[in-house]
Amino acid sequence: MKILKDSALIIALLLALFAIAPMLTHAGLPNTADGPAHLMRQVELNEAWKTGILYPRWAPDLALGHGMPLFNYAPPLLYHTSQLLHLSALPLDAAMKGSVILAMLLYSAAMYLFARDLFGPKAGLLAAAVYLYAPYHLREAFIQGNYGQFWGLAFYPLILWAFHKLIITNRRQDIPLAALSLAGLILSHNISSMLFAPLFGAYLIYDLRFTIYDLRLKKSLVNRKSKIANRLVESPLPKVLLAVCLGLGLSAFFWLPAFGEKDLIRLSGITSGFFDFRHNFITLRELLAFSRPLDLSAINPYYPLSLGVTQWTLALLALPGTAILTLGKKIQGGFFISQALFWGAVFFFYAFMTLPASQWMWETIPLVALTEFPWRMLGPAILAAALLAGLGLRLLERWGNKAGWWGLAIGLSFTIGANLVYLVPDQFIRWGTPTPGDAFAYEVSSGAIGTTSAGEFLPRWTESYPSAETMEADYAAGRLPRKIAVITADGRPVRQAQGRPQTAVSHQTLEYTARETIIAVNAPTAFTADLLALYWPFWRVRLTQNGQAFKEYAPDEIEITHPEGLLRVELPAGSYQLHLLRAATPIQRAATAVSVFALAALVGLVGVSWFKREAFRPPLTFLRSPAGGRAKVSPPAATEGRLEGGRDSLSTENISPPQHPTSNIQRPYLILGAAIILSAITLQLAAPLFRVQSPPDAVYRVQQPLQVDFADQTCLEPGRKIRLLGVDLPSQTISPDDEFSLVAYWRALQKLDTNYAVFLHLDAPDGQTVAAVDQLHPNDIPTANWPPSLYLRNPLTLRVPANALPIRYSLRVGLYNPQSGQRLPLQDGSGDAFTVGQVWVEPASPAKTPNDPTARFGNSIRLLGATYNPAAQTITLIWQSDAPIQEDYSIFLHLLDANGKLIGQADGAPYHNLYPPSAWLPGQTVEDTRPIGDALSNTQLSQFAIGVYNLHTGKRLQAKDSNNVPLPDDTLLLNVASLD
Repeated sequence: MKILKDSALIIALLLALFAIAPMLTHAGLPNTADGPAHLMRQVELNEAWKTGILYPRWAPDLALGHGMPLFNYAPPLLYHTSQLLHLSALPLDAAMKGSVILAMLLYSAAMYLFARDLFGPKAGLLAAAVYLYAPYHLREAFIQGNYGQFWGLAFYPLILWAFHKLIITNRRQDIPLAALSLAGLILSHNISSMLFAPLFGAYLIYDLRFTIYDLRLKKSLVNRKSKIANRLVESPLPKVLLAVCLGLGLSAFFWLPAFGEKDLIRLSGITSGFFDFRHNFITLRELLAFSRPLDLSAINPYYPLSLGVTQWTLALLALPGTAILTLGKKIQGGFFISQALFWGAVFFFYAFMTLPASQWMWETIPLVALTEFPWRMLGPAILAAALLAGLGLRLLERWGNKAGWWGLAIGLSFTIGANLVYLVPDQFIRWGTPTPGDAFAYEVSSGAIGTTSAGEFLPRWTESYPSAETMEADYAAGRLPRKIAVITADGRPVRQAQGRPQTAVSHQTLEYTARETIIAVNAPTAFTADLLALYWPFWRVRLTQNGQAFKEYAPDEIEITHPEGLLRVELPAGSYQLHLLRAATPIQRAATAVSVFALAALVGLVGVSWFKREAFRPPLTFLRSPAGGRAKVSPPAATEGRLEGGRDSLSTENISPPQHPTSNIQRPYLILGAAIILSAITLQLAAPLFRVQSPPDAVYRVQQPLQVDFADQTCLEPGRKIRLLGVDLPSQTISPDDEFSLVAYWRALQKLDTNYAVFLHLDAPDGQTVAAVDQLHPNDIPTANWPPSLYLRNPLTLRVPANALPIRYSLRVGLYNPQSGQRLPLQDGSGDAFTVGQVWVEPASPAKTPNDPTARFGNSIRLLGATYNPAAQTITLIWQSDAPIQEDYSIFLHLLDANGKLIGQADGAPYHNLYPPSAWLPGQTVEDTRPIGDALSNTQLSQFAIGVYNLHTGKRLQAKDSNNVPLPDDTLLLNVASLD
């Protein structure tokens, strides 16, 4: 193949070596959040293949042995790719790792090919590195472990390249690649496909608009009545539509049932609670964050959800660079400008969609809420950034080939060097080839029922999670699980002892696959039975004797239990076999037929293309040079599609021609390849230099170190359980109705057998909690899974009530047992929550104050103004402090008549004594409104006497007026008449 003769493509594949090397040098899978869940799904596919079921839609061992329609909704490409690698005798964990390595190679190769066809080979290499080594992508590979999404992002550039190639060449032999790449994305990740759809549609419109013929030139060419003119103006649109239809058809066996049967599962869980997009925006600071070393002492080290400093830097440099070169007439024409405008718009749009400011768009655009996490928009944004980086390097080549090589060397060094700390992971777990028993144990320990976070793939009739006790003993012993629970007259299942039911009815599971369960039953009398499988509308229950069916249950004979969602049937007396069969749904059968038809059409198209290959038939834009001039059209006798032109004519480096340079490997590429290999080896040898490991009971870069122990005296092994190692506090000041985040760092002091929950409270000075957030599993990691040698990073986000008083609040954290509600007390006996800091809520609308104070009390307290409302019988005092106040002071407000006689008073700190001066934030205005109606009785009010005094000694602070003149008796007198 000519594509393999492209020497720069070999370099693009070598570029992936930095990411692949840690995979090859460590056994097992990276210790990620989602990787184990994907591996347990792989267990189910492996078991299905053993029984000859190549594409199961039901996972019988998941949902704690009750089964669920996992593969009807989970895209299959990751699992089937891994399963194919497993056939080579690799253990399942190595096979899945091999699948991830293939995706890494696809990242680099696909982006190189696309950017090469737009901007040239050197630009393609830089774009490949920028795309693969984005922190977000490395996070998926080594930290998050959502390998389906990782595969999906790899298909983005491949799809764009394949369709761009089809539009440019206008040949039917390019249709299969375009169709297969689109199908690959759909079969990789649902949300990635949804996010890519608008970008894909926009790019097709853009590419067709700038590639399909100019009507006026078309007319002049057609008038020549020449063969080449007619072929040059042929539109690629029909072939593009055919490729899209074939891609959708090839993947219809998956997406059509997944979409058509979405109402049969509990999808509502993916848009609420933790998965509500409103809770998952990232800040601009995190979006632009630099790479940060990963702490090996952390269970979940901090990894900012960033575009990557290289990615956004090169993207932002390319945009003004294009404009400057255009204005300076260094380049001409619309090609580079249109590319910069299109990819710049994509970059800014998707980056903006990750920020809180875009919430109104999330609430307006249909279906976007299903994305769950706005930071998933980073994928398309990084794609655009990589192409803009390639565009920038192409522009740099205008100063010569040498400038291009230097730009490539610097760009690659900058891109990979900025992310070295992410390329030396050291935490891998050896899983080997897990069994269904391991999958069962994983669900129990992680709480991820069905290997999902919200149980979203469970049938909608399952209102509560299945019980682990039902089949735990069977899975632990490695035997087929018992699938019948005998129901007593009062509707309760008969208890089991040592795995065997305490009843005269005997039953044994003979076969248990993704399509059928066979149970041998021997019953002296008829009885009611729960079949331990989650209800699905297309289950069929059949009874047979000696291979002959004697009873087929009608749908109305099958009862659905509540809240478990199991199947309940009445079984007769006798010895027989019960068959529980899963029938294909009408949508599944139709979808399979569509995919078979599309596959047949694709095979036919490949055959026709093989025996009757079309020559390159460019649309008219191929006659336009990027510099804006016109390339000369060869006469009909010349080779079709061959163009002539000057230096700025459309060349192989900026628009896809049918053939790319296939010269021998150039010396610079040899040097670059050798440098990549040597650097990758050196990085692995020097890996410890780029790693960070906090010492015991400490956290790297923690803002406030702590050593606070929580104990549990109620469990089987009482004593110290969990230590709070420190916190990262939010900003000192927050606004009402705003969210803020606090990060707590926890470490288990021993192996825990209880899953404790964490809480964060925002408490007023009187102890009242005004806002709270609880996490059942801190950062989605159950405490029973915490290794005692590692700490856990626990971000907690809290929203301040809109009506919160503008005072100082305490931030208090603690733990409790969610089963009993019992809080873990502090080891020192000082309570059951620890105060980690304070925050000040700012006034919703700060009071307007004069420049000069009305009076000053002591060195720090100023009275800025006062207003009196006779109708409401209130006075409002505006205070401010210049510096922190250490002592406990209070404020007196005396009400005087015309003779100076005391007729009432309203003493105390602002906001009903909740905000004493010692808690004031320096510089903050304190709007202190006090009711005085109860103190006035029937006497005429004439003056207010105001002062500040020490709560413990009663001594007043020295008071001075606005001219800095001491006031008598350290009291400020304000006439009521002057305040009206």
